[in-house]
Amino acid sequence: MAAMTRTVHPLWSIVEVVHEVVKANAYATATLAHNALVLRAFSKPASHELLDFFSTIWVLRGPIKDVEWARARHYARMVRAFESVGSDKLDGFATISLLDKTQMAPLCPRLQSLRWLNSFDDCAVLALFKSHILRSVSLNLHCLGPPLEGLDHPTAFEYTNGAALRTLAAWDPRIYTIEYETGAFPCALGPLLAFEDLHVRIGTHEETPFSVATKDVEDIATAWPKVHTLEIPFFQDEPSPAFPATALVHLAEKCRDLKLLILPLPHHAPLSQIRVSKLPKYKNRVEDLRLFGGSWPEETQNAGRKYLKRLFPRAESPMFVEDLSTDEDI
Repeated sequence: MAAMTRTVHPLWSIVEVVHEVVKANAYATATLAHNALVLRAFSKPASHELLDFFSTIWVLRGPIKDVEWARARHYARMVRAFESVGSDKLDGFATISLLDKTQMAPLCPRLQSLRWLNSFDDCAVLALFKSHILRSVSLNLHCLGPPLEGLDHPTAFEYTNGAALRTLAAWDPRIYTIEYETGAFPCALGPLLAFEDLHVRIGTHEETPFSVATKDVEDIATAWPKVHTLEIPFFQDEPSPAFPATALVHLAEKCRDLKLLILPLPHHAPLSQIRVSKLPKYKNRVEDLRLFGGSWPEETQNAGRKYLKRLFPRAESPMFVEDLSTDEDI
């Protein structure tokens, strides 16, 4: 009897076909794992897709052997997105062991997206996820325990957030997108200005004060001339005189690629002295303009809309909402 032989269909020799099949099963991890083990043609692409998004941290029970470390590094090089939540916690032994093994070199050198939702007490582990091609970060170093209401000064929580941002900027200031939850103090927000080309969404905790001033807007416009999206929270009952409507000129003039702009409603006081027809015509790409928190006197609203239209000519109609204070309402 002739020996039975198994041949692989020529279709599976086409790399593009294999990758499309693997991508179609991206969320079926069990299927990907079987593909990686059973068929040679699928092994590499299935392994890459399986490890493209990683959300589990190793548990160490003793010293790391060289053969184990070589295998771990091999798979770590495939990881492009990593998520860590409170349940994924490295103890001190695991952290120092991995830092020792990496010698501060990138553990996941292809990492492009990092989502970190942990207590700020555990943020030292962030050092393991250094990457020179990191482009998207969601950072929420939450504070355990009851909220500290009414504070008018930063705590260790805000200082830690600021330090984490400075660390990320030192790795690569070209991070493209940052979602950031923090207390609203300069030590936590100032380091954002170190990033070169950013889409940024800043969320703050309602129990901490937050305000925007003209200098803040000027600094942002100078630091991020290529910003496409800027979302800043709007926990205010009425507009603050420290943030007059004229401060928006900095964004209109310098941020020509800006498309979405969400800010607290600026103060109306300067509007009565502005002749809109005398203003230059600004060229920017703002299409969606939303200003929240409080209201303008009825007699200034028409002039205010004309002023905003002059600054942001592509914006269909600025959105004003008086009683809007949570992200869910956007």
